[in-house]
Amino acid sequence: MAVTDSLAQAVILSLPLVFSGGVHMAVVRLNLFAPLRVPIFRRWFGDNKTWRGLLVIPLTTAVGVALTSAVWPDAFGGWNPFALGTIVGLAYAVAELPNSFLKRRLGIAPGKRPPRNAAWFALADQADSAIACALAYGWALGLTPATVLLFILVGTGIHLMVNYNLYLMRLRKEPL
Repeated sequence: MAVTDSLAQAVILSLPLVFSGGVHMAVVRLNLFAPLRVPIFRRWFGDNKTWRGLLVIPLTTAVGVALTSAVWPDAFGGWNPFALGTIVGLAYAVAELPNSFLKRRLGIAPGKRPPRNAAWFALADQADSAIACALAYGWALGLTPATVLLFILVGTGIHLMVNYNLYLMRLRKEPL
């Protein structure tokens, strides 16, 4: 597969995650499904990692994969879009937990970055989910290591760009 094909594949595979991230942000902003806004384990992960996110992200990623596969039917290797989307969405949501755990151990408040090494924490905040999703897609679709790496780079870049644009639109408190 040519680099341009791998790049196109990485972008297409990112679309369901952009969709689910946007829907999740709306769910949080509008406080939908409020009874599920219960921290998973507050002492370990803080207040922002909730059961609502752990349920909404996989479900909306599944919808995102279904929508994307309607346009690019071959992009997901014949998988049932809802099954693949749920797996990738779960990888996305679970990958957010270790970084939160580390930040709680370092005394960093939920949703904040430390004054020292803030850029590294911002990158880790975006790359953790891209890495997990790349590994999930890689396993499910039999992606080459090069395509998995490209997905990590593209996914992290898209995540950073989307978050910065949401910040500019005042839908996000932190720019990255």
